[in-house]
Order: sequence, then structure tokens, then C-alpha cells
Amino acid sequence: MKRLFSMVLLMAASCLIVNAQDEIVPGPSIYIVGDAAPNGWSISNPTVLTKQDDGTWVYKGKLIGGKQFKFYTKKGSWDNPAIRATTADAPLTKDGFASQDFTYNSGEDNKWKVTDGGYYKLTLDLTKYTISAEYLGDTFQSMLPLGDIYAIGWAVSKSWNISDRKKLTNLGNNVYQYKGLLYGGDGGYQFRFITNTDDLDALSLKPANRDAKVSLSATGFAEDGVEYRQDPDINWWVEHEGYYTITLDLNNLTVRAAQYYDIEIGSTGYATAYYGNQALTVPTGVTASTYAVVDGKLTATKTYASGEVIPKGTGVVLKGTANTTYTFDVSSETGEVPSLNQLYGSDENAETSVSGATHYYMLSLDSEGKNAGFYWGADNGAAFTNGAHKAYLALNSTATANVKAFLFDGGTVTTGISTINAKACDAKKHVYTLSGMRMGSKKLPAGVYIRNGRKFVVK
Repeated sequence: MKRLFSMVLLMAASCLIVNAQDEIVPGPSIYIVGDAAPNGWSISNPTVLTKQDDGTWVYKGKLIGGKQFKFYTKKGSWDNPAIRATTADAPLTKDGFASQDFTYNSGEDNKWKVTDGGYYKLTLDLTKYTISAEYLGDTFQSMLPLGDIYAIGWAVSKSWNISDRKKLTNLGNNVYQYKGLLYGGDGGYQFRFITNTDDLDALSLKPANRDAKVSLSATGFAEDGVEYRQDPDINWWVEHEGYYTITLDLNNLTVRAAQYYDIEIGSTGYATAYYGNQALTVPTGVTASTYAVVDGKLTATKTYASGEVIPKGTGVVLKGTANTTYTFDVSSETGEVPSLNQLYGSDENAETSVSGATHYYMLSLDSEGKNAGFYWGADNGAAFTNGAHKAYLALNSTATANVKAFLFDGGTVTTGISTINAKACDAKKHVYTLSGMRMGSKKLPAGVYIRNGRKFVVK
């Protein structure tokens, strides 16, 4: 059955006014414009509505009291037909619209006027030819929950293509978390959070500071405020490339972040770690200890328990559950420096070198796969290539006295070792950037990497 509708042709004005019974065929989007709307009277960059599964179009956001708005099916020109109120300054109050009728025309420029400012959900139903409103409240939190949230930007995927977005984990109670690699450094590595997956210019979550870029460093954001807006187009900037945990709290409109490193403990239950420029927080289930040779025995000189901070530039032995990967967050605290520590390290694959040292040892097992400790990393204790972010033991000839291995149980080995296999304790299968950052198991982006002490290129 065809739908009946009426038309009034205004010849003098050369325009067509169609009542609410006419069929409207929208473009790919519908936009709200007006000084009541987030982006004002910008027809070149209006605020887009979200299309729902049932075919309706929804605007969910702030409307300014005492101001006006209307809708367009195309942006870029005021000459396009608009969805308008049937009368001038048709009121929108907390109770909704006085009339659900609207017109679609290029003629008489009637608009809706917001009587009560606040946050609203406006729904345009182009099949039932109605417009409805639900007043949500006077704060952003009245809009919650927002649904799925995604991270997008050059820092996330080296792309601003909306298909390259990455979904945040919903932790419940309007708290979301992003965990993964963020690219950073010079070159405009930015990102923001979006809720609309159809239009990148829609309302999104950006820094509350509208006047200057807000940077993200290894220890967090320079400012933690968040705002739900369209313009100005100011995003977060990543200064240091790395793996981050970002927590977005919509209840308090804050965002917090910490860089982290995933460290694998092998089948022996031991691993080493060294980060020259960053202090790390010990996670649950792990202890981190510094070591020195005291009275001829390998001795723990300080142990950092769960929640304590390992100072930057401190080589440690990690002990935890075998074959388990643990997440170490970068800390802004300095941590307590041990009074004695003969473990050293490097942030890149590099030859062992310590002033005054003559013999170098790496974490390993003996040739039978037993007795964890520090063994010569090369014949006669000579220097060897240490893995990125790994620690090694460095001693002088007086301390070593031809000892070829110092064991965690206090024992030593003086005979029968010429070479060792270190895979059981500090696995070398991982891939690192030239700066020493360990990459994950996913597909590597283009660049130069190190694996097993050798460089290789991904194109």
C-alpha cells in the first residue's frame, strides 16, 4: 500500500515543503547542526548521528539551553534540504518535543529550540516519520553506558582508517582498558577513543585540555582529564614508543596509563632483567633479587617483593612460576638501590663490558639441564653478547679464582664446563627493536629487528 502524503509547492520561493508523511531518502549519514549542538553552525564539519540496527538515527550528547538546531542529510552546503521543525523555535524540554512532526525542505528555515539544556537522546525514525527525545540528565555521566569504545590513531596502528581501530576491554562500571603497543616519538603519533564506527569525525573522547597537546610518556599522561567532544581536533600524543596499559574511567572522566614490559620466566622458574632507563614494579607472584659473590658464594643482596620497585639500571634475577609471562609496569618511583650488586645488563644486544671485570657469566643450567646459576657465557669466561634487557654477572679475577659457575644453591663449579646452553633460563627466541624493546607475537610492522643476536628486516 502506498503511503499518502501532501505537498505544498511554493512557486515564488522555488522550493518544496514536504510534510511528515513524505519519504526521506538520506545519504550515508544524518547530521545535527546549530548553536545548540556540539559543533555549532558548521555545515562543513557537523556532528554525525549514529545509525541503529532498527534503521533509526540517534544523537546522544549535550544540547545547549536557549539555542537552536536542525538536521541535514548531507554536509557541505546550506542549499541541501534539511529536516526542520514545523514551526519556528519549536520547543524541546525535559519532557520532549511538543510535536513529533517535522518537515524536509529547502525553504522556510524553522528550527527546534532547546528550552532545558542538558544531555539528550534524540531519535529520528524515517520509516515512522517521527522525532522523539529523551532527557538523560545535566552531566556527561547521565549518558552512560556508552557501549563499545575503540582506540584509533597513528599511535595505535599507524593509520587513521576507522577499520584499523582497536577495541578496548570493558572492565565494568564504565571503566575501559587498552593494553598493547603504542607507536611514539617524532612524527605525530596521536590517538583518541571513539564510540562511532561509521564516522571518524563523530563525537569522541579526547583530552580535556583544548589548547595544547597532552603527551603520554612512559610513566603516564601529563594531564588525566577527558572530554567527550568533536572539535577542536586535539588528541593524545605518545612521546615514547612501547607497550602501555591505559585505563579510561568514564565515571570520573579520567585516563591513566603506565608503560609495561612482558617478561617470560622459563622452565627453570628463573629469568634475568635489566632496564637502564626505567624503574619497574614487581608483579604478583614474582620476586626480583640482586646478587653478588660473597665469600665465594652467589648471594642475594636485596630482594624486591610484589609491589616494590626495581630501580632503573638494576640487574636482577626474577623468580616465579615456570613457563609464565608476567607484566611489569613502569613506575614513576625510584625504588631502593641495593648496596651491592654484581649483576649488570644492556638495553640492546651488546657485548658484556664492565670496568675492572675479567670474567662474565650468564644465567643458565649445566650441560645436563640441571643446577641453575650463572655460568661462563663464553670459553674461559670471556665477554659474550648479552641479550637486550638481560642481566649478567661480572667479576674480577680475584673473585672468580677460575670458578666456571656460581649456583643459586651456594655451590660452585670449577671443572667440566666448556660451553653452556642458556635457552632454559633466558630464552633468546624473542624479537627486539634496535632500541631493545621486545615485540609481541603478532605480525611485525615494517622495520629492522633483532633475533638471536642478528638483525633482520621486515618490509
